[in-house]
Amino acid sequence: MNNFVFRKGLVIGIIILLVGANVVTGFTINLKNTTISKINGRGTTLYVGGSGPGNYSKIQEAIGNASIGDTIIVFSGIYYENVIVNLSLIIKSYSQNPYDTIIHAIDANNHVFDVKSDNVIIMGFTIEGTNESAGLRGGIRLDNVTFCDISNNILLNNDEGIVLHLNSKSNNIYNNFITFNYDNGIFLDHSNNNTFINNIVTINGGNGICFYNSSYYNYVNRNNISNNGKRGVFLRESSNNNLFFHNTFYDNDENARDSCINDWDNGYPTGGNFWDDYDGIDNDGDGIGDTPYNISAGNNQDRYPLMQINGNDPPTKPTIDGPLSGNVLEFYDYDFTAVDPEGDDMTYHVEWNDGGIDEGFAESGGGFTLTHSWSEQGTFTIRAKLIDKYGAESDWGELEVTMPRNRAINTPFLDFIQQHPMIFQLLQRFLKL
Repeated sequence: MNNFVFRKGLVIGIIILLVGANVVTGFTINLKNTTISKINGRGTTLYVGGSGPGNYSKIQEAIGNASIGDTIIVFSGIYYENVIVNLSLIIKSYSQNPYDTIIHAIDANNHVFDVKSDNVIIMGFTIEGTNESAGLRGGIRLDNVTFCDISNNILLNNDEGIVLHLNSKSNNIYNNFITFNYDNGIFLDHSNNNTFINNIVTINGGNGICFYNSSYYNYVNRNNISNNGKRGVFLRESSNNNLFFHNTFYDNDENARDSCINDWDNGYPTGGNFWDDYDGIDNDGDGIGDTPYNISAGNNQDRYPLMQINGNDPPTKPTIDGPLSGNVLEFYDYDFTAVDPEGDDMTYHVEWNDGGIDEGFAESGGGFTLTHSWSEQGTFTIRAKLIDKYGAESDWGELEVTMPRNRAINTPFLDFIQQHPMIFQLLQRFLKL
């Protein structure tokens, strides 16, 4: 622990070193682009920390007045509380910067967020303040739950960053920054089939990630695991059949220790992980080391270690196909196509250059079709981008179209519609149904 305290005292220098070494390259926190897939959030929206009627001063108060499927939006500020989540809810910060909304444990001997219900989403907070000596007290604990999403949070100064406890399964932990926790960044106890993607797990006093007590069939991909006081990853007590690939291991006291039976690559040519202490060479130039990387404490190997740091690649720039000209108030179909290199599901954002915006879900490579019409003549540039479920955005795709006025329908009704664009947008949405 003295080594950890020493590292903590050098926080500024270490973070500069990490950035300079590109260890944290590609990590972004962008609430706007986070995919919410488990619950639809179509219930009531409750607010915490704002002004006016209907706002609560505490997150726990809002939960006490919420129903299944509600959304709780928390305004910027510091909240001193321990939150028990016993309903399926979306809990997210109003700000796109998690530094703006801090949840600090008022009781340092208990979890900051204690999740006891399935289908919970927590996103966009700085979560801190559990006691170093409390034992397995997490910034967030998932307690025997399924289908929860924990994303875009900063977890620091806790005993454990995130704890998955007693048969927590099929949860998604992604796009979090987990640092300066006294023991483990992420700790699993008998928890299976969870996904850990695109997290930064760095400068924790114990292990970056620890699998304990038969935690199996977990998927660990595209994480930066660095500068942790003991090990980057530690697997023990029959934690078998987990898959690790395209992670970056850098400057941990020991990068990985695994006495169980696990997979440390995804075959060739996908490859395995980047290890800063790998001393092999790449004679054929395919980006994969010619000899395996041995994982300590057992017979596991990364058979295809990466020669360069791997990151989460954004979707390709979408192509847009459809009519290049037409008449006002007529509907036209436009096809959009893009591919995510890792095969992730995506959301799309389409701007029609007339104030209209469409957003929705898209499968990688599947494409989607949208129908649109313009209420007035002119030249319009359709713009579209795709965002994968971990926040990586494509470049904008564009298509220019021209809609000359159709004189045959230049009527008082058309003039009225053009003077009242909101009515046109309502009519447009009605006709799409």
